[in-house]
Amino acid sequence: MGPPSCVTGLLQVPGVVFGVLLILVGILESFFFRDQRFYRLFLINPDDMDAVRMWTFNLGFYNMTCRRSLRYSCSREAPLVRLLLRWEDGTVIPDDPRAMVRSTELARFRLAPNPGPMSLHGTNSYVIAAPGAAGTVVVDPGPLDEPHLQELARAGAVELILVTHRHADHTAAAARFAEMTGAPVRAKDPAHCHGGSPLVDGEVIHAAGTEIRVLATPGHTSDSVCFHLPQDGPRGSVLTGDTILGMGTTVLDYPDGTLGDYLASLDRLERLGPATVLPAHGPMLPALDTIVRAYRDHREDRLGQIRSALVNLGPGAEVAEVADAVYAAVDPSVRPAAELSVAAQLHYLRLGSSTLQEPPG
Repeated sequence: MGPPSCVTGLLQVPGVVFGVLLILVGILESFFFRDQRFYRLFLINPDDMDAVRMWTFNLGFYNMTCRRSLRYSCSREAPLVRLLLRWEDGTVIPDDPRAMVRSTELARFRLAPNPGPMSLHGTNSYVIAAPGAAGTVVVDPGPLDEPHLQELARAGAVELILVTHRHADHTAAAARFAEMTGAPVRAKDPAHCHGGSPLVDGEVIHAAGTEIRVLATPGHTSDSVCFHLPQDGPRGSVLTGDTILGMGTTVLDYPDGTLGDYLASLDRLERLGPATVLPAHGPMLPALDTIVRAYRDHREDRLGQIRSALVNLGPGAEVAEVADAVYAAVDPSVRPAAELSVAAQLHYLRLGSSTLQEPPG
């Protein structure tokens, strides 16, 4: 399968052709402006929400990465590339990647410098504060990067640090940030709390001049939580961590995360209605309930594909065999994530179907 297409204005061109165009733009910029920049191009395919295919083009100091995921969009870092891509929907990297970006009335984010196959552009570290509030709440301080943490601290006096789940791209800086700011860190998993108590499902936190409701949403991991801001605009907003992403779909970190738990979490989030989605990776999205329905439909489609694979391979097929059949086009860099998803789905199917239930050992 060849590279996906990328919509540029009214013109749709193959991904490789578009990559060559961006490299040529980079050459022209280096000739006229004599400065070094890095370009990232994300080519998003709405027909394959899980597969992430990456192409990297290197030309001297130029580095461009192309990915596939939920929807067509392109992100950019550089003036001339911005001019070329300014018609694109879903661009989330700010002109200055170090900048604090306003998401909603109550939330801002700063993009952490940790792009990768699983973290997409990087981790969105959120700063929550009501207008005129004396303090802030920081959600997911992200990787251990001192300049990133310093910018988060400069956004306002930090009174509380919250963590959506245990993965290092969210928690690695938590202890250091607590040391810098004196603020306690709270997470559902006590192992990631520093000077604060574990989060409790359903509790309401009053901080930074607003109300933050804690929702346990296991599935991506067993300790995943979302934070609902009901006062954030007319429909509220939800910081979804990795439970809902701004592009692509969530990997289930099986066996810690399970599909049964994840589907139940989607049901719970759908009941919040058309709240704004503030994900930990990728751009913010409108209408949480609509996004949840799309996620659920996608999971059902994948389960259908796995059922079909088991018909051909046999009910006892191994994870790698099913992944070969269902995720044949996935990039090797995310093959382990694809196998985790397959394992989670096989577990779900085998628990729920006597025809697929493995015999006792």
